[in-house]
Amino acid sequence: MSEVRKIYDKKSPSSNGRTFIPLSTNVKHYVHHPKMNPALVFLYAIIVDKYNVEEGRAFPTIDTLSVEYGMSRNTTDSHIEILKEVGLIDYPEKGSYLPLEPLEASEFYDRFPEAWETYTKRLATSNRRKERDRLRMQDYRRKQGYID
Repeated sequence: MSEVRKIYDKKSPSSNGRTFIPLSTNVKHYVHHPKMNPALVFLYAIIVDKYNVEEGRAFPTIDTLSVEYGMSRNTTDSHIEILKEVGLIDYPEKGSYLPLEPLEASEFYDRFPEAWETYTKRLATSNRRKERDRLRMQDYRRKQGYID
């Protein structure tokens, strides 16, 4: 018999002692930046999770980050540079990170027009697929006699 798993409780994610990383929904726009991908958003989330409010910084070692991120030390280091470049983190000194609030969509796309171009191309592709699938389903229903 398989284990029954509970559905994620979005209204109260930390109930029953669980902890979750608070992440702004504005970060989702960053995946459209040419140098970004969802893995880098995960690295950003790890840094957010490591942020110490009392200290005013996150200070995991590169080795700690690379283990939690599941990437090599060199890859993690280069991805940290990208996070800084796109404005998701700053680091006043090596090993000390400041996770920054992601920009709102309009501000982000104004700052990175190449991301807007990528987003609009992906959206257009998605819309073409949806329309093609809608027409195919309509044709199927007609052939099956479900519609006139």
